[in-house]
Amino acid sequence: MGRAVLQAEHNCQGVGKPDTLGWAPSTDLAHQDLCTCTLGSSRCTQVSATVWGFSRTRGGSSESTGAPDKEKAWQIHLGIMGILYSEPICQAAYENNLEEVQLLLAEDPNNVNVKDNYGGDTPLICACRKGHIQVAGYLLSAKANVNLTNNKERTCLHYAVRRRFSFLDYLLIIILMPVLLVGYIIMVSKTKQNERLIKLLLQSGVDPNAADSKGNTALHYACRMKSKSVVPLLLDARADPYMKNKDGESPIDIAERLKFVKILQMLKKSS
Repeated sequence: MGRAVLQAEHNCQGVGKPDTLGWAPSTDLAHQDLCTCTLGSSRCTQVSATVWGFSRTRGGSSESTGAPDKEKAWQIHLGIMGILYSEPICQAAYENNLEEVQLLLAEDPNNVNVKDNYGGDTPLICACRKGHIQVAGYLLSAKANVNLTNNKERTCLHYAVRRRFSFLDYLLIIILMPVLLVGYIIMVSKTKQNERLIKLLLQSGVDPNAADSKGNTALHYACRMKSKSVVPLLLDARADPYMKNKDGESPIDIAERLKFVKILQMLKKSS
């Protein structure tokens, strides 16, 4: 499949993700301008990116190419570079910079519920996007509103439940897996930490049945992601397994369609 390593340099000028790729003629180097603002909650920042080492096997021989899959390159870029926010406290929360969050709240306590100018993320949503439980806990102690939504009508719970391992997480796990199962231990630790974050949000009064712009609740996403450890947490908080999204699907419908038998049993038992 080949490996890809991406380095990027920020130079904010453009808006939006380009429709076409301007790949260099070299077979080893490919250049592409990317913009993180397409994530829906980031400040526009043009990125000049260089992607190395995309290769594929054709007819038994390896072939290097300067035109990797557009979406793969985009996802790798996001995994490494992340989101840039217009609000300093949002950026600090996203980057797990607790000291900076504390300083900004000391300057202005109203920053605790400030919304980013572009996508409407709050500092708590930013922390939950990355699973930063310590920052999230501090924001909650500072009276952050757990039920505020961004422009996609998602709460912090949506993002905590939707959280997946990042590209760098996977890379670290793969590298360390052969070393005394260190990679596996890291994977389990990160999973457990995310479960603790979800519990913290639920205990803080977040609405488990809040629906986003597509009508999906946190339980819809947990079922779609086959999160066997998260589904019971949401059900215990009285998440509705029969609530339908805008496609007319309930969490039970999703579990049935995807044939997630154990999750389906949990949902039916709770109801």
